[in-house]
Amino acid sequence: AKNLWLDIDMHDNELHVLIRDDGNGFDLETSEETREGLGINGIKDRLSALGGKYTLYSDNFGTRYNLTIPV
Repeated sequence: AKNLWLDIDMHDNELHVLIRDDGNGFDLETSEETREGLGINGIKDRLSALGGKYTLYSDNFGTRYNLTIPV
């Protein structure tokens, strides 16, 4: 990726975070099986502990990670 964007917004007692880049993306199904370490799985675990949720999209135009955390 050459660029990374971070958007943070708060509404309806939820913190919304959008992280996106313009990289090559990756195959979500394949990488789910091989993920290790503190990256995406670490974020997923931390969000779950906070009662949050996420969606992850990745394609040839980049990756987008939407996080929602109740406040």
